[in-house]
Amino acid sequence: MRHIAFQIGDIILGPPIDLYQKLETQKKNIPILALTATANKSVVDDIQNNLNFKEKNLIKSTFLRENLSYVAINCNSKKKTLLNLLNKFKSSVIIYVSSRKESNEIALFLKNNNISSTSYHAGIDFKKRIKIQEEWTNNLIRVIVATNAFGLGINKEDIRLIIHMQIPMNMESYYQEAGRAGRDGKTAYSFILYDRLDFSKNIHNLNIWHPEIKSIQNIYQKICDYLQIGIHELPDEDFQFNISSFCNRYNLDIKQTFIIINFLEKEELIKLYDSKNIKSKIKIIISNAELYKFQIANSYFDSFIKILLRNYPNIYTNFVNIIETEIEKNLNTKTQSVRDILIKLEQKGVIKYKQNEVGMQLRFLQNRKDSEKLNISKEKILNKKKLAEEKLDIIIKYINNKNKCRSQNILKYFNEEVNERCNICDNCIAQKKKNLNDI
Repeated sequence: MRHIAFQIGDIILGPPIDLYQKLETQKKNIPILALTATANKSVVDDIQNNLNFKEKNLIKSTFLRENLSYVAINCNSKKKTLLNLLNKFKSSVIIYVSSRKESNEIALFLKNNNISSTSYHAGIDFKKRIKIQEEWTNNLIRVIVATNAFGLGINKEDIRLIIHMQIPMNMESYYQEAGRAGRDGKTAYSFILYDRLDFSKNIHNLNIWHPEIKSIQNIYQKICDYLQIGIHELPDEDFQFNISSFCNRYNLDIKQTFIIINFLEKEELIKLYDSKNIKSKIKIIISNAELYKFQIANSYFDSFIKILLRNYPNIYTNFVNIIETEIEKNLNTKTQSVRDILIKLEQKGVIKYKQNEVGMQLRFLQNRKDSEKLNISKEKILNKKKLAEEKLDIIIKYINNKNKCRSQNILKYFNEEVNERCNICDNCIAQKKKNLNDI
């Protein structure tokens, strides 16, 4: 059971207590192994306490990366510094950015400067992402410009350079992302490129990632208004939901809206999903005798209905999944004609047809609530935000500290002390130069 169950990047989910309780009800004394790449002492203790470990049992290796040089540069021009680094280090590179837009922009900027690169983020089709990763792994692409959607499971040994184009939100994500360099044991580098605007940007992003209860209530209310769902109503159908159109109508920030929808999903109030892999559904809503009379009176539909009855025997009692193209083969007609016939049968009160419409769909998981009475813990929200603020403060202090060894600083965060400086981070190199000048 991985640390991801507790925290992903700067989104803190809380412990998987429900899962643990379900395991306990099934069988006593189930062995549980909790795994994580990065956790400090407080998180380790939380994991063991929430999983009811009978005794503390921690197996831990060192966080020390002796071959990895950590560097933070306060830039006048990030792009100029970026080009200088890429021209100096000719290896495979990962550049981490904070948004899909920035991923696309930086990748295009590098291409225009004759550097083999491509963007990578969750907005790119899954199959295309797989292809990009394979091409990069096989050195057909040199530089990946990615959001944090890239990295899980990456084990490319010859990465010499990781660049963050902004200040990371916490030490855990920074350490994991930086640690993808130098897996072969040879010297590698992790650069953070920042400017004075990054500090305010991170505070802004933190506030977006941790919305207030009023903002959550407001979005929930507007979703209900948008889809015309009355209080206490539980719709038996899913709704086409274009988040861009929704935000445009109410003049909402799309990023924060998506984050709040994600929060509402975790609270099991709604579910937003991509319908491209969801099949259409149908159900006959009249009796067998009524259907027989309908077939006699409407011969045009007779052969079509017989195909439905033959292929979908449970069509009277339940909604059944259908594939319009399969029905099309039996009828020797076009898919659109199949859809037209199904729509006409629904209009005539014979069937209920839930047509698959490509795009995002929204489902209500509970009866619609009064937005002012959502069962949301204000204390829980405030505690999560406070923890995120503390983590951001730690990484900012790490950036601003120009004296302490970067590696020692990181190790201390993960409750590991070393006496020797790394001698390869920017602070250690600056200290060496200072010592030489003092001689």
